[in-house]
Amino acid sequence: MSAGQALVRGAWVLAMAPDRELIRDGAVLLGSDGAIAAVGPAAELAAANPEADLIGDEHGIVLPGLVNAHTHLTESLITGMAEDATLFEWFARIINPAGSVITRDDMVIGTRLRAVEMLRSGITTVNEMSAYGNVGSLAALGAVDGLAEMGMRAQVSFGAADDFPGGPAVDAIMAEHEALADRIKGQELIGFRAGIATILALTDELFKRTVEASVGNGWAVHTHAAEVREEVTQSRTRHGHGTIERAYEMGLFEVPVIAAHCVWCTPGDIGLLASKHATVAHNPVSNMLLGSGVMPLPQIRGPGIPEGLERLDVIVPGVELVGVPVIDGLGTLRHTGHQGRHLLQHPCRIYRLAGSHGSGLNVIKRHWKW
Repeated sequence: MSAGQALVRGAWVLAMAPDRELIRDGAVLLGSDGAIAAVGPAAELAAANPEADLIGDEHGIVLPGLVNAHTHLTESLITGMAEDATLFEWFARIINPAGSVITRDDMVIGTRLRAVEMLRSGITTVNEMSAYGNVGSLAALGAVDGLAEMGMRAQVSFGAADDFPGGPAVDAIMAEHEALADRIKGQELIGFRAGIATILALTDELFKRTVEASVGNGWAVHTHAAEVREEVTQSRTRHGHGTIERAYEMGLFEVPVIAAHCVWCTPGDIGLLASKHATVAHNPVSNMLLGSGVMPLPQIRGPGIPEGLERLDVIVPGVELVGVPVIDGLGTLRHTGHQGRHLLQHPCRIYRLAGSHGSGLNVIKRHWKW
């Protein structure tokens, strides 16, 4: 392709504009700077821009880049292990041992691998939480190194935890956040979020310091919330209420929050999330594999809480976005008591979720100026 304009053509263009979601025999015109210059019928754009290089044909589908709303690039090199484990078993057998030795160089290699997989699946933006116990290794900076090298858009956080025997010092954790924020400064396509591995895994001191730093520095937050029943039960035993109420009590929702999973949300939890304009990342694949449950998607969407999907490298492309993992997941996880009778049937509704339209990832706005 030349350095000039390019015309990307398809049988359908998924424009996502309010007045024209789908364009038959459409095309997207890219300017010489790579920015989208126009969207419309392929014949009209080709006639008006005869010098533009043609990409695609009348058989494909042209759509904006997808957004992986929640992932852990720290796990890029250890996939496929302990698939018979529950979440807490998986932590003990795989995640915690691997996270105690991971390095920044390991993260660069794993991030390159995952970036290739995501880009080949149509994902151009990722919300990454680098979760590890090797505090001081600055492993999360390796995610930034790899994502910057691959040219992906991202939000990156360090998933902190200290409420366990021999947990790291609070000052060391805060220094890890600061080092990651400093590494990201000046990055055009990558932003920073403060990370909380799980709401249950923070001592009161670290929770308070994290909220204070987030409010003071204008940091948004990425966390897990109400992922498994055991988490919520332990939180009620320790604090008298579930993890989402705990986060509210500690002032976490005074900053923008993306909360992953949210499987075991009560109606009260959903009301809190909506009142604080939090965003939820829907994780059907990992919820299925770990037997965590099914997120109450209709109830989450009811009050207008924005949501997005994770792990689209598994679910893309096409109709399989609904057919394989979601249906199988509902059948497998029905014993949890969450019936989960929600299937997204219209392709534009699917894409709104897969593209995290309004998900709170502000970095994606540059994708959507069609």
